[in-house]
Amino acid sequence: YNALETVFIEEKDIIGVIHFAAFKSVPESVDNPFKYYHNNINSLLNLLELALKYKVNNLIFSSSCSVYGNIASLPVSEDTPLNKAICTYAYTKQIGE
Repeated sequence: YNALETVFIEEKDIIGVIHFAAFKSVPESVDNPFKYYHNNINSLLNLLELALKYKVNNLIFSSSCSVYGNIASLPVSEDTPLNKAICTYAYTKQIGE
Protein backbone atom coordinates (compact mmCIF):
# COMPACT_ATOMS: atom_id res chain seq x y z
CA TYR A 1 0.00 0.00 0.00
CA ASN A 2 2.69 2.48 1.01
CA ALA A 3 4.82 1.87 -2.09
CA LEU A 4 1.77 2.27 -4.31
CA GLU A 5 0.73 5.44 -2.52
CA THR A 6 4.18 6.86 -3.23
CA VAL A 7 3.38 6.63 -6.94
CA PHE A 8 0.15 8.59 -6.46
CA ILE A 9 2.00 11.22 -4.41
CA GLU A 10 4.93 11.62 -6.79
CA GLU A 11 2.95 11.52 -10.06
CA LYS A 12 0.62 14.49 -9.66
CA ASP A 13 -1.19 14.26 -13.00
CA ILE A 14 -2.51 10.70 -12.97
CA ILE A 15 -5.81 10.61 -14.87
CA GLY A 16 -6.24 6.86 -15.03
CA VAL A 17 -4.86 3.48 -14.02
CA ILE A 18 -4.37 0.38 -16.15
CA HIS A 19 -4.43 -2.62 -13.81
CA PHE A 20 -2.88 -5.72 -15.40
CA ALA A 21 -1.16 -7.00 -12.25
CA ALA A 22 -2.24 -10.35 -10.79
CA PHE A 23 -0.89 -13.78 -10.14
CA LYS A 24 -2.27 -16.00 -12.91
CA SER A 25 -1.12 -19.61 -12.64
CA VAL A 26 -4.10 -21.94 -12.36
CA PRO A 27 -2.16 -24.85 -10.81
CA GLU A 28 -0.38 -22.57 -8.35
CA SER A 29 -3.70 -20.96 -7.37
CA VAL A 30 -5.07 -24.40 -6.51
CA ASP A 31 -1.95 -25.28 -4.50
CA ASN A 32 -1.68 -21.94 -2.72
CA PRO A 33 -5.07 -20.18 -2.71
CA PHE A 34 -4.19 -17.77 0.13
CA LYS A 35 -1.36 -16.32 -1.98
CA TYR A 36 -3.87 -15.60 -4.76
CA TYR A 37 -6.54 -14.12 -2.49
CA HIS A 38 -3.96 -11.95 -0.75
CA ASN A 39 -2.30 -10.64 -3.91
CA ASN A 40 -5.12 -10.47 -6.44
CA ILE A 41 -7.82 -9.12 -4.13
CA ASN A 42 -5.88 -7.00 -1.64
CA SER A 43 -3.77 -5.38 -4.34
CA LEU A 44 -6.88 -4.41 -6.27
CA LEU A 45 -8.53 -3.03 -3.13
CA ASN A 46 -5.41 -0.98 -2.32
CA LEU A 47 -5.38 0.42 -5.84
CA LEU A 48 -9.07 1.31 -5.73
CA GLU A 49 -8.75 2.94 -2.30
CA LEU A 50 -5.83 5.08 -3.45
CA ALA A 51 -7.55 5.97 -6.71
CA LEU A 52 -10.50 7.28 -4.71
CA LYS A 53 -8.23 9.11 -2.27
CA TYR A 54 -6.33 10.84 -5.07
CA LYS A 55 -9.41 11.35 -7.25
CA VAL A 56 -8.27 9.17 -10.13
CA ASN A 57 -11.57 8.22 -11.75
CA ASN A 58 -10.50 6.12 -14.73
CA LEU A 59 -9.62 2.44 -14.47
CA ILE A 60 -8.92 -0.25 -17.04
CA PHE A 61 -9.08 -3.69 -15.44
CA SER A 62 -7.73 -6.74 -17.22
CA SER A 63 -10.23 -9.57 -17.26
CA SER A 64 -9.76 -13.25 -18.03
CA CYS A 65 -11.80 -15.80 -19.91
CA SER A 66 -11.50 -17.96 -16.80
CA VAL A 67 -14.18 -15.85 -15.08
CA TYR A 68 -16.78 -17.69 -17.17
CA GLY A 69 -15.91 -21.12 -15.73
CA ASN A 70 -16.61 -24.15 -17.90
CA ILE A 71 -18.52 -22.94 -20.94
CA ALA A 72 -20.05 -24.77 -23.88
CA SER A 73 -18.49 -22.74 -26.69
CA LEU A 74 -16.00 -20.06 -27.60
CA PRO A 75 -15.62 -17.20 -28.10
CA VAL A 76 -17.23 -15.65 -25.03
CA SER A 77 -18.96 -12.29 -25.08
CA GLU A 78 -20.19 -9.93 -22.41
CA ASP A 79 -23.51 -11.79 -22.67
CA THR A 80 -21.96 -15.15 -21.74
CA PRO A 81 -23.25 -16.12 -18.29
CA LEU A 82 -20.75 -16.53 -15.46
CA ASN A 83 -20.48 -20.06 -14.17
CA LYS A 84 -18.82 -21.26 -11.00
CA ALA A 85 -15.09 -20.50 -11.07
CA ILE A 86 -13.01 -23.66 -11.46
CA CYS A 87 -9.92 -22.45 -9.59
CA THR A 88 -8.83 -19.82 -7.10
CA TYR A 89 -7.30 -17.64 -9.83
CA ALA A 90 -10.63 -17.48 -11.69
CA TYR A 91 -12.52 -16.78 -8.49
CA THR A 92 -10.23 -13.86 -7.62
CA LYS A 93 -10.87 -12.44 -11.10
CA GLN A 94 -14.65 -12.82 -10.58
CA ILE A 95 -14.41 -11.05 -7.24
CA GLY A 96 -12.35 -8.26 -8.78
CA GLU A 97 -14.88 -7.66 -11.51
